[in-house]
Amino acid sequence: IYGDHAIVGAHHEDEDINGTNTISNCGSAYIYEKNGSGNWVEVQKIVASDRGGYDRYGFSVTTHGEYIAVGAHNIEAGQGAVYLYKKNGSGTWVEHQKLVAPTRRSGSGFGYSISMNGNYLIVGARGESYDENETNSINFSGAAYIFELNGTTWSFAQKIVASDRAIENYFGHSAAITEEGYAAIGAYWNDTDENGLNPISRAGAAYIFERNSSGNWTEVQKVTAI
Repeated sequence: IYGDHAIVGAHHEDEDINGTNTISNCGSAYIYEKNGSGNWVEVQKIVASDRGGYDRYGFSVTTHGEYIAVGAHNIEAGQGAVYLYKKNGSGTWVEHQKLVAPTRRSGSGFGYSISMNGNYLIVGARGESYDENETNSINFSGAAYIFELNGTTWSFAQKIVASDRAIENYFGHSAAITEEGYAAIGAYWNDTDENGLNPISRAGAAYIFERNSSGNWTEVQKVTAI
């Protein structure tokens, strides 16, 4: 939700915007706007322009400013994608841009989690196995991708991973970002505490990143439950 509009995902939806053309679990999303009486009313249903079976479009949604983003983490054998929408002069939300990972891989789940704030968009890919340099594979260690708004175009800025990445950590299962330049990424199957010690199976952790003066996002803290 942002301002007077809200976005709701329905990732098991089968039908298109007209309620026809059934494709199993391709997904959809519904946009609501607050009217002059203070009531939230449905104004539009949206689907991907290239919708396909079991894409899970609408599994994740986010909105800020004049943009809406919808994640479809299962598209193309789990490579995943994120669709961005912007309202036109007639008040209709139209597809503005489609984002994918710079290096696409089956099963990476790009778009499993998304968060937008200000000029920043973060996309979690909890099934990704490669580090920020696209080397050193660790199965399902996870990753997140940060995009930044340049004019009217969202451009890839950086891929981030946990400093202590390990097998099946699923870093990117959840993600949040602020317009002040902070990001938090959840790794819900992480075993170790903030010091990389005291392993407890699948206890979980979150990693905090900060955008520095050079525009680079760097990890500043790992946090776990007490």
